[in-house]
Amino acid sequence: MDMRIGKLWLHRRIIDSSVFKNETKLKVWIWCLSRANHTTATFPWNGTDITLHPGQFITGRTVASQELDMSEQRYRTAMAYLKATERITIKSTNKFSIITVKNWAIYQSNNKNQPAKHPTNNHQSTTDKNDKNVKNETLAPSVGTLGNEIIDLFQEINPSYRELFKRRNQRDACERLLATHSFEMIKKAVEFAQAKRTDRFCPAITTPAELEDRWARLEKYAVGLRNGPDAGPKWKVWV
Repeated sequence: MDMRIGKLWLHRRIIDSSVFKNETKLKVWIWCLSRANHTTATFPWNGTDITLHPGQFITGRTVASQELDMSEQRYRTAMAYLKATERITIKSTNKFSIITVKNWAIYQSNNKNQPAKHPTNNHQSTTDKNDKNVKNETLAPSVGTLGNEIIDLFQEINPSYRELFKRRNQRDACERLLATHSFEMIKKAVEFAQAKRTDRFCPAITTPAELEDRWARLEKYAVGLRNGPDAGPKWKVWV
């Protein structure tokens, strides 16, 4: 399959992502998105069949550095960053590596195929019935499902967190956060903001919208703690 055929969905919010700040990391990240399979594919390798799922692809350091037109060292450094920020996972053998883009289904979801923004009660009832009919299927988590989980993260720092489910701006903020960060990284950010909320230098974050708006400030604050003379908690942040 020629991976150069087809379209790639890239969210506009990538310009607010930390990966956008470094041209090498950005180049490698877009390369990963471009190389990833969009369907399940099986092919023979040394007498066995290897199956790749959507979001996965196979590569090696030499081939990758040639495609990217960069040194193997720069490639390894960028891939280590993408792995550390939980954008990808890497499973290596002595012959090749299988790269998996985490949250692939979210990154490449087509808005044209999404349900109506304000479904009627009848539509919602039908959706609920359909959900019951697919219990035995393995489904990629939707933005809506993960968005609910993000709001749940705020229950310890926002006594009125249940009201956030009703607010469209908060749900939209969850979608934009998931377009640029993994759920695991968002969770770490909320937990960090909660742990440091009594520090007057830490930006106040009690909702998804505030997390989205103050992400860069929280990141700068966390890096300062990690690198300062009074090194604080080792929260995994971008370098």
